[in-house]
Amino acid sequence: MQRWWVDARHPLVDCAVDLRVGGSWRLAAAAEDGPLVWRGEYRELRPPTRLVTTQRIDHLDDNEALLTVTLDERRGVTTLDAHFLHWDRRRRDGHLQAGMVGSLRAALERLEVYLLAEAERAATTLGA
Repeated sequence: MQRWWVDARHPLVDCAVDLRVGGSWRLAAAAEDGPLVWRGEYRELRPPTRLVTTQRIDHLDDNEALLTVTLDERRGVTTLDAHFLHWDRRRRDGHLQAGMVGSLRAALERLEVYLLAEAERAATTLGA
């Protein structure tokens, strides 16, 4: 996650993941005003196709959302769908005003680059 979750301006300073139903996760990134902290609890795990977790951004008041991630592979291409359920409009708007959409899009683009590089490295290693 340190390679793709946040950008070079905000490197991860803490990353704790207990990947099991009922387990929690916490990410903290360096920022000028102090760390930016995201956290949540895993509600459902169905490898390799589905993950459901809560998500909370510490510096925003009362902003928990439910994130459902589904992965669908067809003909060697995996599509990731991330769906956020906010409990009300105020919480949704808080996440949007915090720049969540752009930040998530950028993180997923970094993840794609990272995974492509890892796949190329694995292919090179297997071909050697």
